[in-house]
Amino acid sequence: MKSIIYLIYSKTNKRKKDFLFTRSSFFKFISFMTMALFTSSCMLDQPEEGLTKSPVFKNLPSTVPVGYGRILKDNPYILSGKKQLSPNVNLGQFLKPGADFITYNGTLEESCESVSNCYKVLKDKNKDSIGSSNGKWAFNPKSKEFLEVHTFGHKKKIITKFHDTLKEKISFAQNESDLTSDIPSDLFTSTKYKYWRHSLDGTTDSNEALTTYATCSFKDNAFFSPTTMTLCLGHSSQYKSFYFSEDPTIIYHEMGHVFNQILLNVNNTTTGIDLGDLFYDEAGSIGEGLADYFSYFMNKRPHVFEWALGLFLNASRPLKETDRMHAPGIDSSDDSRLSYPNYLCYDPNNPSDCIEDVHYAGQIIGHFLVALTEDFTSYCGIDSEESVKNTFWLISESLAEMGQLSNPKVNLGDSSNDHSTTWARSITPINFRRFSQTMARKTLQFFGNPTYPRCGSTYYPQQRIEQLWDKYGLLLFRTYNDNLNHSDQSSDSITNVDGLNRKKTILLNKELLKLDPNPLAPSAFVFDSRSDMISLYNSLRLKGKVELTSKIDTDFPYNNGNGRLSPGELVGISLNIYNNSNATMAGVQVLGNDWDHVHDASSEACNTFEDNFPLLNEGGHDSTSETYPYSPGDCNYITRDNGTTGDEIAPICFIQKSESSSTKWVLQEKFREHIGLSKNECLSGSSNTKDCFIRVMKGADHASYSKIDPKKTWAQTFSGENGAPIFSSGNIILMEISPWIPPGTSFLCRFRARFTNCDNCWHDENKGNDDYLDYEYSGGNPFKIIHFKFSVID
Repeated sequence: MKSIIYLIYSKTNKRKKDFLFTRSSFFKFISFMTMALFTSSCMLDQPEEGLTKSPVFKNLPSTVPVGYGRILKDNPYILSGKKQLSPNVNLGQFLKPGADFITYNGTLEESCESVSNCYKVLKDKNKDSIGSSNGKWAFNPKSKEFLEVHTFGHKKKIITKFHDTLKEKISFAQNESDLTSDIPSDLFTSTKYKYWRHSLDGTTDSNEALTTYATCSFKDNAFFSPTTMTLCLGHSSQYKSFYFSEDPTIIYHEMGHVFNQILLNVNNTTTGIDLGDLFYDEAGSIGEGLADYFSYFMNKRPHVFEWALGLFLNASRPLKETDRMHAPGIDSSDDSRLSYPNYLCYDPNNPSDCIEDVHYAGQIIGHFLVALTEDFTSYCGIDSEESVKNTFWLISESLAEMGQLSNPKVNLGDSSNDHSTTWARSITPINFRRFSQTMARKTLQFFGNPTYPRCGSTYYPQQRIEQLWDKYGLLLFRTYNDNLNHSDQSSDSITNVDGLNRKKTILLNKELLKLDPNPLAPSAFVFDSRSDMISLYNSLRLKGKVELTSKIDTDFPYNNGNGRLSPGELVGISLNIYNNSNATMAGVQVLGNDWDHVHDASSEACNTFEDNFPLLNEGGHDSTSETYPYSPGDCNYITRDNGTTGDEIAPICFIQKSESSSTKWVLQEKFREHIGLSKNECLSGSSNTKDCFIRVMKGADHASYSKIDPKKTWAQTFSGENGAPIFSSGNIILMEISPWIPPGTSFLCRFRARFTNCDNCWHDENKGNDDYLDYEYSGGNPFKIIHFKFSVID
């Protein structure tokens, strides 16, 4: 999971002159070196005379019952009345006389329902658990022990509310005959314990304890690691005794990431699906917005991190347009909301800057969720707590549906999960469109039926649902996709969106995405620095994200850094994509994975797609004899199971083969036969010769770009002071280049691309503008096909 603090350091020297950065020739990764925080305006608050002698101020064990202690009710900035405080302020002055129940256990460890080892808190990794003081949990407010108890107390509160609200909504849904819930009804009664973390491989029903390090040794960092099931709440590099755990909104936010993953996987046998990748993507942005909302879920305050990040680092975040932090022009009027895609890179602390980062983009979802919650209260006449629970319910139902791996209605799911993880991660990922459509449908199903008024004594009408989503530029769908994406939809009904409600949301044609038309511009940025590739590969490998063939040495000795694709290299490719429209294009994704674009029997490229590649005299297959109903393997037939039964999918790259009187584009296997290369020398070995010479690395086969301004490339949209963009791994597709490629060999790779606010990337005009079906994303129709041509010379 991405660090919550990452955004603070994703700045240029112009904006943060107290930061020193180094850039590599490849990603220009930003490294934090030093920081000078100015505190001349901060006051060292002295407690009132006599307060220091108070037993509550000292938090003495004698002042609490057994099993109890004291924790801060909120962060010091809020508790002080929003005063400017020293980071070394004594937290004792903010404690209240009433004690807080912590645990009757001997250590800071607690069970959940049937899970005996559910969660715990430690100082840091490899540190022993602290024990109580004669059964009591009152410690000196200036001690690390106090922060452990404080963290445990707030962690306990949010976990308890999370579970109690889920149980309440499950029970309610079971008694409503018209509701179909995606949250399993036996979530809290099954021995699978899926309401919490279960084993990664699904071989056991055991759970791993969620461990939080309250005074983590990481500097200027706080994060959730789904791999180790740990939360790290770090400390300031400038103020050694200032820990982020002092701010409950940080704890709630990081716990929000935990809940996101749990909810995504409540229907799965493993908890291996994450909301977001390692670097920028829209799923990660949505995850950040949801995590911010979990703070609101607890305190109903539309602002996060006032103490931990706001007072000293100028990096807190608002959750409502009326917050005075916002730049002029942002307010709660219909046309001035924090909308998509205009504010994807908006930093309220530095509104003139534009940084591609999940934390900034996620603010759109956070603001929408608060707006929906408040609208439930005002329109339905229910109290704010019930509104919060209703919004939480919709979030839970939406994630539970979108994360399913074995349901054939979503993610091309089946019992084997062969393709569903790929679909969920990159083929039909959780982007702003899918999340908005899913949550809108859940809202309509649960609260929009006038026959079953569930929003107080009334219902929440479809018009109001669509109008609110549109205010945030997120009415990106033409139907509610009631039938989801399974292949048999002969009897399914369709609920259409009222097009008159789409006033702010803009949908664009996929043909407006193309390579940079400037004849002097490169078609792609190529990265082949040896040091960069070593660093990138090791980073992805440690996260279990990629698979490198044995034919490429992990030391990458052939990488020469000449900016070309050379034999034996691992290279990074970022297409130089261009927005040819007059509106912002957002959520752009380029896919390099195998797809169904080759005639099975002849092993010839299908030219039945929009790119008409290749022509018949250049090696294309003549499909004029194919008749409906088409058969598996035909060019006019798209595999229903991503090539599992018919082996129909093929790599994206073709090779130009010279013949006596012409040249043709052929599959890599045919070229291998042509030059007489042994199958054993292919990149994937003799077992798979389809990608013999060029192999797009599994796990690094797609790239994401937050937005592209009108009539610009992505690189121009995010060009820095020196006119060059800052690339991250999320913008890069990795390709392995065989050392056996003859010099001068030409390649053409058929990448597929689409974007979130695209109209014909998602809506099939031949089916009433309902969504394309899952299997159709194995083909080319939902995509803009982009050619990348290159020659391997040296």
